[in-house]
Amino acid sequence: MIEFIYSVTKSKVFYVGHSQGTIMAFAAFTQPEVVNMVAAAALLSPISYLNHFTSSFGHAAVDLHLDQIMNSMGLHQINFRSSIAVQLVDYVCASGGINCSDLLTSITVIRKGTFAKFDYGPWGNLKHYGSLNPMDYDLSQIPESLPLWMAYGGKDALGDVLDVNHTLSQLNSKPVLVYLDSYAHLDFILSVQAKADLYDSMVDFFKSQSRELFEEFEHKESEI
Repeated sequence: MIEFIYSVTKSKVFYVGHSQGTIMAFAAFTQPEVVNMVAAAALLSPISYLNHFTSSFGHAAVDLHLDQIMNSMGLHQINFRSSIAVQLVDYVCASGGINCSDLLTSITVIRKGTFAKFDYGPWGNLKHYGSLNPMDYDLSQIPESLPLWMAYGGKDALGDVLDVNHTLSQLNSKPVLVYLDSYAHLDFILSVQAKADLYDSMVDFFKSQSRELFEEFEHKESEI
């Protein structure tokens, strides 16, 4: 997606991600060729490690090995327009006696307390990675020069504060941080107060990075 936008616009991308979108961002930003296409990134409810998440659905999915079930069926994401995915989710919710009325549109299960690439199983991993186990993403590879803005909440059952702090400890950069004690996972995109609580700050962050990017461009142009 980033590569396509960059190829069309011929300019660096300002990235915004929430939940799974932050997982994708963290993984992608460890790759220098991707970072070179990104001007700055804002991450809402950032997730990489899930050692302390308290989501009932997430725990049920882990206990029932939902990720492995889906992989064996050739499914690599939960598409809620798919009848098979809906039946799987219904089964997980029924098995755990869980109220899934507020279920996220997608969920990634990280089972071993690490932030690793997709686990295809021993033989699949050997084919894709050349090793029996998937490799961990090294967040220290995200360059300090990439401007990051991150917002997280004290009531987030997926992006627990302890796990966010773990993520921050792995980064070389010092992101701009916004902490909202009363925010749960979906409040970042559904709260009627989100503009004042979050989006104004995020837009100001992007504007400041836009000015710096423009000044850097002008400086390079003057040297030509």
